[in-house]
Amino acid sequence: MAWQARRQIGGHTGDVFGAAQQVAEAAVLLTLAAAVA
Repeated sequence: MAWQARRQIGGHTGDVFGAAQQVAEAAVLLTLAAAVA
């Protein structure tokens, strides 16, 4: 993700870090939901 941000917008921004956090949180929640089901 860092490489993509650097290539497209020239570096990291708060939006990039926010998007990474949202993707990570969704992955954790989906993993937990799959483990419970």
